[in-house]
Amino acid sequence: MRIREGSAIDLLRRPSTWQGMAIDAAWRVRHRAPPSPEPTWPVAPEEAARVRLRWPSRYAWAPQDTYVGPLRIGLERLVAIEPAEIPQPYHGVVMIEALVDGERHDVALDYSDYVELQAEDVARSSVYFKMQYLHEGYGTETVVPGGFVPAGHNLYGALTPLRALRDRRRFRADVYGRFQLGQRADIRRQAVLALREQRRFTYRGSDGLVRYTSHLRDIAQARVCVDLPGLSPICHRLIDYLAVGACVVGPRPRSRLHVELEEGRHVTYVPDDLEGLVDACAELVADPATRERRRRETSDFFDRYLHRDQLAGYYLRTLLDRLA
Repeated sequence: MRIREGSAIDLLRRPSTWQGMAIDAAWRVRHRAPPSPEPTWPVAPEEAARVRLRWPSRYAWAPQDTYVGPLRIGLERLVAIEPAEIPQPYHGVVMIEALVDGERHDVALDYSDYVELQAEDVARSSVYFKMQYLHEGYGTETVVPGGFVPAGHNLYGALTPLRALRDRRRFRADVYGRFQLGQRADIRRQAVLALREQRRFTYRGSDGLVRYTSHLRDIAQARVCVDLPGLSPICHRLIDYLAVGACVVGPRPRSRLHVELEEGRHVTYVPDDLEGLVDACAELVADPATRERRRRETSDFFDRYLHRDQLAGYYLRTLLDRLA
């Protein structure tokens, strides 16, 4: 997986493909993935035994595994899952079946980039998990927040060295943000221009290509990370920031996670027009105590609520509470 980066000079300074692969391999050898966190949504074994999931044996679109595959990995540790031929008629939605106490229910996993629903799914689904969930909701109890799945399966194995790197505080940039300018180019160009032109701190990032793990290391070696909307209000970038333990600044997304981020605790919000973005970054760059507190709060938020095992517990708990 590759993430956008900025200038040609930056790209020349990045490890080449084989060097990056060697670094990734060394990390996997030297560091084990951290143990699964204590469950935030515990499910007793006798409860889990009442549930069986039928998962599509084929996705309508192969990359859908990026968005729902981690959920399946987490759920497989809790309940029995069997492959099945399940029609997949909707774009941006994976349909699964949940058998609770022997009764079959249609369940929608909406990972689409858009906040709008597909009405047909709501009508046929017993539970509709919506990842880009509007703050104000949808006027029906069938639709519930779906959280958000990290972009890379290899994020989990890299968490231990990434957080150790962050703890060393050997920063390569004051402020970091890597954005593909083809998505929400207006606001992204505005932010990148403001960050490049100011002289109050060093800024690293922009719109070239680097390895995903290089992107993660850049997060760990930046004092402050900027989050901006893309095709979707919440992007994978925000989840990466939280996982590593970054100090995050950006506009408040239109959608929310299944557990709300708290202003001043997990993120610093700026207006949608980005007024005050540079000021907010500069204040945090100059405030190591707040950044250190944020490091603990954001990584704890990921471990409690966004780790794939936690998301699996949340999904299963929701199914049991609504369908039993």
